[in-house]
Amino acid sequence: MKQNLYSLLTLAALFTAATASAQIFEQQPEDYLPLHRGTASVADYNNDGLDDIYYGGANWLFEQPADGESHDGYFWNWSAYGVLLTGQGEGRFAAKYSNPNDQDGFGANGLLPLYWNVTRWLDVDNDGNIDVLTGGKSDCGVWAGEDPDWIYQLVYRNLGAERGYQFEIVPNDGLLQAMDKGRNDNSYGAKTVAIGDYDKDGFQDIALLGERNYKLDPADEESRWERFVRLYRGLGDGTFQEQRVFRPLPYDVNPRAEALFEIDEETFEPVALGIAAPVSNGSIRFADLNGDGWLDLVYTGWRDGSYGGGCLYIYKNLGNGEFEELPIDTDTFVGCYESELTIADFNGDGWLDILSLGTPNEGNKRADIYLNTGEGDFTFLRSDVDGGNGLYGLSAAAAEAADLNNDGLTDVIATGWTNVNDLGWGSFVFLQNPDNTFTAEPSGTFLTESGGYALGDFYNRGVRDLFIFHCGWDGDWKLESKIYKNTYGDNSLPEAPANVGANYADGQLTVTWEPGSDNETDVMSLAYNVFVRNRQTGAIAQLLPANRETGRLLTYRDLQTLVRGEEDALSFTLRVPEGDYEVGVQTVDLCGAASTFATTTCATAIRDIADDEAQKENAPTYNLAGQRVGHEARGILVREGRKVIH
Repeated sequence: MKQNLYSLLTLAALFTAATASAQIFEQQPEDYLPLHRGTASVADYNNDGLDDIYYGGANWLFEQPADGESHDGYFWNWSAYGVLLTGQGEGRFAAKYSNPNDQDGFGANGLLPLYWNVTRWLDVDNDGNIDVLTGGKSDCGVWAGEDPDWIYQLVYRNLGAERGYQFEIVPNDGLLQAMDKGRNDNSYGAKTVAIGDYDKDGFQDIALLGERNYKLDPADEESRWERFVRLYRGLGDGTFQEQRVFRPLPYDVNPRAEALFEIDEETFEPVALGIAAPVSNGSIRFADLNGDGWLDLVYTGWRDGSYGGGCLYIYKNLGNGEFEELPIDTDTFVGCYESELTIADFNGDGWLDILSLGTPNEGNKRADIYLNTGEGDFTFLRSDVDGGNGLYGLSAAAAEAADLNNDGLTDVIATGWTNVNDLGWGSFVFLQNPDNTFTAEPSGTFLTESGGYALGDFYNRGVRDLFIFHCGWDGDWKLESKIYKNTYGDNSLPEAPANVGANYADGQLTVTWEPGSDNETDVMSLAYNVFVRNRQTGAIAQLLPANRETGRLLTYRDLQTLVRGEEDALSFTLRVPEGDYEVGVQTVDLCGAASTFATTTCATAIRDIADDEAQKENAPTYNLAGQRVGHEARGILVREGRKVIH
C-alpha cells in the first residue's frame, strides 16, 4: 500500500489547526437524568437523520429525603433505568425512561432498564431499521430466569415507523445470558461485544467476551462459574447460533492447552474443542488486519492457568468459516486485563492498527499502539507509552478513535483510571500530532468516575460531539449528564466512489469501485461502506447500518469493519443466492461522516417469492437470502409483582 506523505507546509498547517482551539468541547446547558454504573451508545434509531442516545445505569443519589441510608445529605436509592434521548436537532433531545415500576411495558420505547449495560446497534433482520443488542443487570424486580445474578443479553427488533419505532424482544435469541462481570463499578463502554459479518453471508454476527454463573440443572443449589469467548453466527431473523470454529495453536506449544483440548479416551490424543481461548475483564473486536477481505478477531483480557494473567489473542479468519489462532510475538505485544482495544488506521498508511489499553502483568498501565506494517500477515511494530507516544496508560478503560479536530489525523478519547499526574478516574482526549505521537488536550479532560461517554454528530456538522454522564466525587458529589459541542469547524462530507460495478458468479456477488475523496482526510485513510439490497423483498445487508437514501450512518461504533484497500483494487464480495440486486458504496472519513451511496444493479435471476398477507403486514417478511423473517414478540408478564420475560 502507499504510504501517506505530507509536505512540510501541510505538516505545519496541521500542527497549527491542532493547537489553535483553546477548548475542544463546549458544555451545553441542558441536563439529562444522571446515572452511574452504565454506558451510553449513539444511533439514529428512528432514521430521521438525527443522532439519538441510549444509556442505562442506576440512579442512586437524591437530594430529597427518601427511605434508605443518608450519606452526607444525600439519600441512597437503588433503581435501574434506561434512558432514550431522541434527537430534536441542534444538540437537543427529548427524553423517555424505562424503570422497574413500569407495569405496561417500558417507557424508553420498550427497552429494559439495566445497569452495567453494554448496548450495541445492528440490523439483525436486514429490514433497514437499526436493532439493539443490550446486556446488563437489572435486579429491581425484573427477572429473566436464566442467570442467577440476573444478567441479560437481549436482542430487540426495531418495529419501524409503522409501530412508532418501538422495540420488541426477540424470543430465544440463542445468546448466552451472561456478560463481563469481572470488573468494578465504572464505565466500560461496549468493548465486550464485537459485531461484524465474519462469514460474508449478509447477516451480522456477534462475538461475546466475559464470565458467567450458571447451573446445569435449575434444581442445583450451587452454580458454576467460567470465563468465555463465544462466537455467534447471525441467522437473519434476530436469532444467533454458537459456532465452534476455532483452531488453537498445537497442543504441545499452546500455553492454555488444558482449556482448548480434551484427551481422547481411546487414542489419548488431544482433540481441539473448537472454542476460542476463554478470558474475561477484557475487550474484543472484529477487523480485517491482514487486508485479505475477511474479518479477523482480536481480544485481550484475563486468562486462568499456569500461563494466566493479562493476554492478547489474534485469530485469523481463514475465509472458510474457521479462525486460526496466531502465535503472539511477546517482544511486540503486551497482554493486558482491565483492558480495551480500539482498531483504526492511526498512521494513515491504509492498514488497520491496534490500540491496547489496560493493566499488564508487570509494570505501569499500558497505552500501546501496534502499527500494522502490511509486510506479510499480521506484522506489527509497537508505539508504546514508555517510549513517549503521548497517551496515558489506563486501566478499566474504554476508548474510541476518530478525527476529533478535523485535521485528517486519527485522535483518541479514552476513559478509565490513570496514575499520570495523579489524575485518577477520568475521560481524556488525545489529539494526534503529525509525527504520529499524541498530546493530551487539557480542555478534553472530564471527571467520569462511575460513568461514561459516547461520541455522536449531534449538530449535523460532520464532526463528533460528546455526551458524558457520570457520578463521582470532585470535592462534592457530582452527578450530571451533559452534551458537549465540538468547537472545531464543520467537516465537509466525502465524495462518493466512482464507477461502482457488480458481478455475480459461483454464488458470490462482487462489488467493485474506484476511490472517493475528501477535503480533510487523505485517500489512504478513507473507508467504504457497502450495501446489497434484494429488489424483490426489500431486504438490505450493510457492513454498517446507514440510511440508503442520504448515506448518513446510523451508528459509528464499528468503522474498523468497513472496507479498505489499494486504490486500484477496491472490492467486496458477499455470498447471496441468485436474484435481482441493487448495490451501493459510500465513502466514510475519519470522523464517521459519509457520502451518499453510488449505486448500480445486478440481476442474475428473478426468484419466485410468494406475496401473502403476512408479507403485507410485516414487510419485509423475507431477508436477503429469501428466508422468512417472523415478528413473534417475547412478552413482559407481571407475576406476583415481578416482571417475567418469556
